Amino acid sequence: MARAEANGSFLITEGGAVSYIGSGGGENQIVTFNPDNSSFEDTNLENLFGRSSLSQYTPTPPTSRPDDFDLEIGDLWTSSITKLLYIWTDDEVWIHVKTINGNPVGTIIENINFATPSGYLPCNGEPCPPQFNELSELLFTNTGSTNLPLKGLGFFIKF
Repeated sequence: MARAEANGSFLITEGGAVSYIGSGGGENQIVTFNPDNSSFEDTNLENLFGRSSLSQYTPTPPTSRPDDFDLEIGDLWTSSITKLLYIWTDDEVWIHVKTINGNPVGTIIENINFATPSGYLPCNGEPCPPQFNELSELLFTNTGSTNLPLKGLGFFIKF
């Protein structure tokens, strides 16, 4: 098996920032498969990561990058409290990025079909199942209880 030459690694800090560690900084590599010649090709991490955005995971919106440089368009921030994702824009503000299905955890919807949609639980007043930690924490923080809301047939909460 051919091995791409190591040319750097990524470092993820305690705050969630990702930075590039220079050439030869580790065994981590990124390779791509070229179907034209059925071979793997290495990716130069320095070119890939040199000017890309970064992501921070903090309770409050960052005002700079972890290295004290200015935020750049496309930088990401995830609130460690709400778990919501934001992107830094050319207007120099953080804008909320909706989740893939458009609804964050805790969103309540009504469905005339009465069938529980994928990714949701019925709003039946029962305790939130323990595997849905994020929803349980959100419920407890806002209501003092981990019980699901009691809304009746056709209402569902995003987990």
